[in-house]
Amino acid sequence: MGDPDDQRDDQRDDRADPDVDEGTGEGARHRALTALGRVVYLLDRGLAPSPKVRAFTHAAEVVGALPEDELVDRARHGTLVELDGIGPSTGTVIADAVAGRTVAYAERLEEETKIPLGAAGRAYRDALRGDCHLHSNWSDGGAPIETMARTALALEWGCKIAIDTDAHAPGQLEWQSYGCDKAAGAGVPMEDVVNTWPAEELLAWAASHPTG
Repeated sequence: MGDPDDQRDDQRDDRADPDVDEGTGEGARHRALTALGRVVYLLDRGLAPSPKVRAFTHAAEVVGALPEDELVDRARHGTLVELDGIGPSTGTVIADAVAGRTVAYAERLEEETKIPLGAAGRAYRDALRGDCHLHSNWSDGGAPIETMARTALALEWGCKIAIDTDAHAPGQLEWQSYGCDKAAGAGVPMEDVVNTWPAEELLAWAASHPTG
């Protein structure tokens, strides 16, 4: 499985990488997997085409199965792209991470996929305590439930309408900002946003409105 956007990105020569030396090995796999995971998150956040997301997800699987000394050696000698499932774009991300460099691909995505949030919407966003509607690979989402839960916690959500994402992948959990701006623009009273309520209050309200 190759990288679908290789044509757009700078390609690295198959030559020795001066930033990868004998001391690079410790933690190399962790750095590479962290970088690849962040790229997948940002691609999801920006609603990138599924093949591109899968390319980086698959690259992480390849790295996870690779002995760390081989990973470092391939990064040093520019032979990562010889591995099935590693293309120039994924290979560059891995090589940058192994060498301890700034991962330029991820840095670019951080800016390109940033979700805007206006001042009025910020008040709603800060009041949300969670996300009432998202997906994992238990249904038709793109990530395990554990990853979705960990990401939601990492985003520090303090969640008669609910501002939800219908997220299918971790990067899409940030989409609540769109709903916050829309709620603010429509003049929705914050007290009417059910996922700004304490859990006990929401459960009590739900129990008082049986559906059956």
